[in-house]
Parts: sequence; structure tokens; C-alpha cells
Amino acid sequence: MTGLLQDHSRLSIVSLLASSSVGELPFTSIREKTGLTAGNLSSHLRTLENAGLVHTTKQFQGRRPLTTIELTPAGRTALDQAISAMEEFVRAHRNQ
Repeated sequence: MTGLLQDHSRLSIVSLLASSSVGELPFTSIREKTGLTAGNLSSHLRTLENAGLVHTTKQFQGRRPLTTIELTPAGRTALDQAISAMEEFVRAHRNQ
């Protein structure tokens, strides 16, 4: 599962969601913070959702559509594993 997070964009998305104080972020906020196009972000989110790492909710706020993305427990675990793998890599190569 952590292999999915080797992609910089997907790692950025999951990291943003993990750092959100409310547990979810609007699609537009993720797009702005990552600098991804709407189409590219949608593609990455579909990959993450198919893997069970994020959950997408589509609703309306007044008359405007609102899509929010939430990190799942499996997503949190995958992020923690990816961070551990990066830390291990750094430790292993620091003294070479």
C-alpha cells in the first residue's frame, strides 16, 4: 500500500489530509495547496479511493457543489508506513 505513496502528488494529498485539523478538506483546497490541475487531482484521488486510503463525499452547500476528501484509517496507516520507510532509508544511507 505504501507504494502508492511513492508518487509525490499522492504523498502530498495524503499528508495534507493527515494534517487537517477537521479531518477532511475540500477538493478546491487540496487543488490549490498541491498545485495540481483539477483533472490530475481527480485521477490521483480516484487511485487513492480505489485503494481505500481516502473517502470522497459529494454534496451541495446551498446551490454550489462541494466535494470533500477524508483520510481513512487505512490511509493513515499507509502514510505512517511510508514515513517509517523514508526514515529507515535515511538512517541506512546517512553514514555511507
